[in-house]
Amino acid sequence: TPAAAATPAAPAASGASGADAAQAAGSLPASIYFETGKSTLPADAAAAVQAAAAYAKAHPDAKLALSGFTDATGSAAKNAELAKTRAQAVRDALKAAGVAEDRIVLKKPETITGGADAKEARRVEISPAA
Repeated sequence: TPAAAATPAAPAASGASGADAAQAAGSLPASIYFETGKSTLPADAAAAVQAAAAYAKAHPDAKLALSGFTDATGSAAKNAELAKTRAQAVRDALKAAGVAEDRIVLKKPETITGGADAKEARRVEISPAA
């Protein structure tokens, strides 16, 4: 019986899921890319949302910072609102994935426009909050 108690299956299973969580947690910062003028989450956003949720689960004390960006199309005021609604859409997806709202920080970047190209610019970045 002592030998059986020394080799329970549970630690091996939790060790494996711990490694998975660590691997998923290593994928921050993550970016979610949006269509021009849209703040609806794209179909491929699920992977980044799941990675961020896994990071939050693996780091119980960590907060997630969401920063919205836009391309240069449109007025500055419209882009500021669009960047914000994109970040809010990602926040809602994170909440749906089990991340507590008090662990999610909407962080307005110093400049919301820009990126290597227009597609790169239309994003929300999810990163560990400082």
